[in-house]
Amino acid sequence: MMPDRIWQTPNQIPALPDLQAAFGGPAFLTYALFQRGITTPQKLHGFLDPRSYQTSSADQIPDLEKAAGELFSTIRSGKTIGVWGDFDVDGQTSTALLVSTIRQLGGKVRYYIPVRERESHGIQLQALKRFISLGVDLLLTCDTGVSANQSVAYAQENGVPVIITDHHALPTNLPDALAVVNPQRLPSDHPLQPLCGVGTAFKLAEALFNLFGMENRSETLIDLATLGTVADVASLTGDNRWIVQTGLQLIRTSPRPAIQQICADLSINHNHFTEEHIGFFLAPMLNAIGRLGDANPMVEFLLSDDAQLLSVRSAELRGLNEKRKLQCDQVFIAALAQLQRDSSLLDRPILILHHPTWPGGVIGIVASRLVERFNRPVILFTGGEILRGSGRSIEGINLIQSITAQSALLNTFGGHPMAAGLSLDKELLPAFRDAISKTILETTALPLPPPALNIDAYLTIPEINFELADQIDRLAPFGAGNPALQFALSNVKLNSHRRFSSNKDHLEAIVEDVNQNTLRLVWWQGGNFPLPSGRFDLAFTLHASDYRGVRELQAEWTHARPIETETIEIKKPEGKINWVDHRQATDPGAKLEQILLLNPSVQIWKEGLLFPPIHGVFRQQLRKSDVLVIWNIPSSWDALTQALQRVSPSQIFLFANPSTSDTLEDYLKMLIRLIRYRVNHQNGQVTLEELSAACGLPETMISLSLDYLSARGILQIEKKDSGNLILEMQEGFARVELYPLQQRLRELYNEIKAYQANYIHIPLDGLQSMQS
Repeated sequence: MMPDRIWQTPNQIPALPDLQAAFGGPAFLTYALFQRGITTPQKLHGFLDPRSYQTSSADQIPDLEKAAGELFSTIRSGKTIGVWGDFDVDGQTSTALLVSTIRQLGGKVRYYIPVRERESHGIQLQALKRFISLGVDLLLTCDTGVSANQSVAYAQENGVPVIITDHHALPTNLPDALAVVNPQRLPSDHPLQPLCGVGTAFKLAEALFNLFGMENRSETLIDLATLGTVADVASLTGDNRWIVQTGLQLIRTSPRPAIQQICADLSINHNHFTEEHIGFFLAPMLNAIGRLGDANPMVEFLLSDDAQLLSVRSAELRGLNEKRKLQCDQVFIAALAQLQRDSSLLDRPILILHHPTWPGGVIGIVASRLVERFNRPVILFTGGEILRGSGRSIEGINLIQSITAQSALLNTFGGHPMAAGLSLDKELLPAFRDAISKTILETTALPLPPPALNIDAYLTIPEINFELADQIDRLAPFGAGNPALQFALSNVKLNSHRRFSSNKDHLEAIVEDVNQNTLRLVWWQGGNFPLPSGRFDLAFTLHASDYRGVRELQAEWTHARPIETETIEIKKPEGKINWVDHRQATDPGAKLEQILLLNPSVQIWKEGLLFPPIHGVFRQQLRKSDVLVIWNIPSSWDALTQALQRVSPSQIFLFANPSTSDTLEDYLKMLIRLIRYRVNHQNGQVTLEELSAACGLPETMISLSLDYLSARGILQIEKKDSGNLILEMQEGFARVELYPLQQRLRELYNEIKAYQANYIHIPLDGLQSMQS
């Protein structure tokens, strides 16, 4: 069930005549501005209009003026600057911004971003030695370096001066660098203090352009600063807010080619680009390559105007992001299966799980999902003899403090109160689990009170309209430091709902008030939570959206609570399913005949065309039935979930017949045959779900495959809403191999085949967890 929240309802709104007159919107929005520190008309103008905001001088950051002067001299002397970045979006955009700045100023530059799987964060000494040997005369870091004392000392001792630009917490002793440019060295209330890595790099670029007499040139790079600032969840206050406001406007009016390519591929109208497009779409894609691959190519991607490179790289990013989602789903299901087998793991104040083959790039994401589900800190470990872990926490439990207390058991650790990374020897895991549990129990008054949810105003459904949404959007961009306003409806009931997205992670719900007025809401990541029945109060956010080019109101579900006179009832599955496992059957056909004799009305679900059963139906044709035969290996966990929801069986007979081709090449040939049939017989009309069922592969794989075939010129795609497609074959196409994109396609196909090969060995309790 969704974690509880304590609702804090709005107090009586005080009179704010001057501020109200300057703002001109609803009084509750004026009060929301007042609560956010916008107390005068002058502050209001700077908050609403970036042209009225007075930015802070870059030289207020300690060492920045010195760093700019050294870079000026290095560029003028023709020496080579080596930019060392990081693999997350903040690091990618920081690197791209500094590389672009140096190139525009005529300087010599090379860059390096560590590969996460091989080096992790920071400046590893051996990698630094290799980088310096390429001819680096000055090392310039971005989004990293403030704790790299040993590596900085090595560079300095070998005649390579180091300039650090970073935003992470300051260590006790700063590295002995030529300059340490870090906004954390400023007072906590300084408007530059919340800068992230790319924000810090942007202020350095601003100062450097000014030295070369090119004032305001840095603002052509402010879109990169915007991407990194939003993706890093930096506080949108002070200069950060100005950066994001100005950068979003630049993207809307004149997007750089890389952003324009991604927007086109994702059907995002860049004319109405917002911070939500970064948080929900661009940041996960760019982060995926940092988690699962090599982020160095992203620098040229972000700076390029080569149409073919941009198209191929964008498709690669989408493929890697789908691979990340698949790995997240696999690890999440495996974690739930561990808890099914040993529920005592939930008896502790912190949940700690381990599996030697979990991908290190996604365990932090899955830890966050488990935190939401179980409302406690979670650490997931991967690896053999040396375990590497990633943890996430909840408000009220300082994770890094609890981990630091166990330093004697650990090899490495670092992080902050809500997230941390660590490593330890495998044999010490039981001792670590006991010790950190004891620390949390001793330092935290459990159970913690539920977190507060501040309600800005109660509304009625008729009051919700575009005019109100437009007034709310005047306070955007929203994020850390400027959270979206929370509204509430009283005494509503659930009218209908449906799950959506390729993984059915999200929920669309329609609620109805006592006067039969209705409101449609979206609950992001709500697909796995139970829904209330009866009457309840509902908290939500509101804004106008035109994601697919059609302007509409978007209300987003935040939380529900029972009304005072009625208790919320949670819908539970009706009865337990009886699973009969025939996955190891040597003669599955004979077993199926026996089942049909005993259960003539049985429904048989088939996936793919490789090994079809008699009388089988694809998933979109399934109907309610007491008995279900799962004949082929489901294409994905999501397909299995959909089937169970559509059929609601009381008994399942489980088989594991192959559902797709052995090789990528055979699969693509089959996909082309299916498309050609649709073109010839149904005017090219087809859905992703139909192709997924016929090929026995997830919709994400089908979507990436269509992008690949389109990039090769084999077909044209007209994408429509709800997964509907119109396809057209191309004649006389050029058979150009797009090797990088094909490699991403092959990697995803191999991931899926690995899941299918492992399906026969998954314990039944892991499959049964799909019911919960």
